Amino acid sequence: MLRKHARVAAIAAACSALCAMSTPAAAQQEHHGVTAGTAQVVVMGTAYCAEGTPLSGAIVQLFHGPAAGRHLVATSVTDATGRFAVRTGGGTYTLEISYPGHEPHRQQVTLATAPLNVGAVRLQFRPLKLDAMTTSAERDAVQLRSGATVVGARASAAAGGSIADLLRTVPGVELDAYGRISMRGSTSVLVLMNGRRIPLTGDALVAFLRQMPATALERIEAGTAASARQDANGAAGVVNLVFRDDAARRTGMRSLAGSMATEDHYMGSAAATGNVGDILNWDAIYSLSGMRPRTDSKTARWSLVPGDLPLQTDQDSRAREKHRLHSILAGAAATPTPNTSLALRGAYSWMEGANQNSTAFVYTDAAGNMGTSSTSSMLEHVIPSAELSAVASVDRGGVRFTSEARTSFVEEDFRGDYYDEVAGYRYTTTGMASRQREHVLRNDLGMRFSGISVDVGQESQFRTTTAAHNATHFGATVSQAYRYETEVHAGYLAAHRSTGGVRAEAGMRVEADRTWIQLGAARARTAVRFFPSISGEWTDARRALLYRLAYGRRISRPGPEMLNPFSMDEDDTNEYIGNPSLLPEVSDQVEFGMERHGSRLTLQLTPFLRWTRDPIRPIKAATARGGSTTTLENLIRMRAFGADGSVRARPTDRTVVTLVASVAHMETTADVFSRSGVYATARLTVDLRVAENTTAQLYAYRRSAQAIEQGEILPAFTSDLALTQRLAGDRARVTLRLNDPFRSDRLDFRIADAAFTEATRRRTARPLLSLFASYAVGGAPREDAPVRPEGPARIF
Repeated sequence: MLRKHARVAAIAAACSALCAMSTPAAAQQEHHGVTAGTAQVVVMGTAYCAEGTPLSGAIVQLFHGPAAGRHLVATSVTDATGRFAVRTGGGTYTLEISYPGHEPHRQQVTLATAPLNVGAVRLQFRPLKLDAMTTSAERDAVQLRSGATVVGARASAAAGGSIADLLRTVPGVELDAYGRISMRGSTSVLVLMNGRRIPLTGDALVAFLRQMPATALERIEAGTAASARQDANGAAGVVNLVFRDDAARRTGMRSLAGSMATEDHYMGSAAATGNVGDILNWDAIYSLSGMRPRTDSKTARWSLVPGDLPLQTDQDSRAREKHRLHSILAGAAATPTPNTSLALRGAYSWMEGANQNSTAFVYTDAAGNMGTSSTSSMLEHVIPSAELSAVASVDRGGVRFTSEARTSFVEEDFRGDYYDEVAGYRYTTTGMASRQREHVLRNDLGMRFSGISVDVGQESQFRTTTAAHNATHFGATVSQAYRYETEVHAGYLAAHRSTGGVRAEAGMRVEADRTWIQLGAARARTAVRFFPSISGEWTDARRALLYRLAYGRRISRPGPEMLNPFSMDEDDTNEYIGNPSLLPEVSDQVEFGMERHGSRLTLQLTPFLRWTRDPIRPIKAATARGGSTTTLENLIRMRAFGADGSVRARPTDRTVVTLVASVAHMETTADVFSRSGVYATARLTVDLRVAENTTAQLYAYRRSAQAIEQGEILPAFTSDLALTQRLAGDRARVTLRLNDPFRSDRLDFRIADAAFTEATRRRTARPLLSLFASYAVGGAPREDAPVRPEGPARIF
């Protein structure tokens, strides 16, 4: 919240006097590039969020030199009251202040002999950078924090690919061969778009992430401890996709980007922003893509019990896919008065695709007799989706009121034809139409008094999902339908305060939900749940250390694809069937983080403990035809404990090395089995500035074996190599990327059940080579622009 000018001036004067007379409130590390014997001058100030709350643990850095070749001179972290002080020699520098979920603040400062007080600095909650305004090498665009990771889209050479390609490089986020997102070994991840839940789920979300160009993104935020203000979904964590949709601090800008790759992949995007004085700002981005991926899989299944099941079944499948996407995102923000604002946003995407699959089976019975069969299928889908939101905000100094209304729809139409290749006829035709509608209304009141900031609000969500399924088998048609309705009414209260060397936040979110299911007979469920969250941070200024302790309870409600009892698979021998009777899984998580920020080295370690009730997991069973059926079931409980860690080092001015690792021990308990094991991942990224405007990036990822409910997922390894050339003062860039050169990115898993064992290897071929180019015109900063109320909400 905005403070009165007199109060700001008083605080700034107090900070100036305090820092001039005593040791700086925040520790710092001087860069060796400062000339020995140069008189040290202090830069001081106080960092706040847009609402006026002091930011504890924000990173403060001083850079020297032009944007393309600048180097770090000194660094510091803010204390619990948001104050900072940095010492360096006289000269002209770029002061940069950054904090997760906020846009970095940059300004030029000139130091002579007297201390310089920059006063109160406010960081905004919204994306501000556009192509023309990325001012430094990619190495400065990654923030590795305890409980939150922020990666700028242009920080990775994968920005020339899809959002899924970029997500693969985000520390703490995993993508398997099916495109499913997981964090700390769990797929219960909430995906947001600009701070709001994305309407797509399941296969539709996977298709969107695989096809949407990453050039549409400003950054990706991933965290494990969200505030009570946010949607309680996402038991394992939250991934926030921040799209470049904020023109509030830009003059008119136009940009084009495109990429081509092997395997018939292409992507492109065009963006534009503009304004009408200081009253109206607008932005729009159009994206398209096309791809033809290939997926090969081999499965060997052995029966362990006598009966009708074949003793051994060998399955060899080859799938050829074709996908296209068109997407439009647009918005406008108006500020009719300095204290009142209104924002309107809309998004529309249209996806279509086809999957042509061929499968060969070899059966062996107990007597050694062998039999063969061959099937093929053609699956086609069309998925349009749209979202419209409006946000109104009134700020009266100590009180801020925000109201948001949002509506969305997703329509999924599938058709499948299945053929017997040996007999030469089509034996089954299936079709499914799924419709999802969602309406959200949210009101938030923020107040600040006596050093305490309080947020109290209400949120109501209404979602309806329907599905109609028709199957014609040898001329006989069977039709089925189901309807799923859910209402969630939530109220929340969150308060945070900074005092002394500690910053604390506590919140409570209460959700009352009603679920109504109709599949044959109708049934309903109601529940009231409480979701507390507590977090605290304190800074050891002398050692440049920051400590963080957080606890939160989250929920993962089953999505439409998990509830859908109808199957649409590549072959009708191996089916994946949802369960309309699933209960949501609820998780409690505690984590303790430690960070140390220096001019050359940044360290972070976060041990965690998570326990889950009613975890939702896939259970596979063998069928009499030698195939399998996978269903979803609620198990009893799951426990996981481990740690995330990262090291980011700058051994030279031209090199940045980032190593991120995670290890966890997970244990799952069910009625008939229990599984436990250790799961570990490691990522290595090396950024090398080869020349003034040329950078190279090496990325390598390794995952250990992971225990699952009926078996284990085998280890995997992948790597990328990229070369980027910046042109025209960083307005243009060209990236050549070599993807998975060893072709080792695959999913291997084994299942050991009481009735059968199974070994599967699945690999989707990624393009080996890709070429990406982008160019932007305009986009100069507008320091006098009003603050735009809409954008990513405070997540972490």
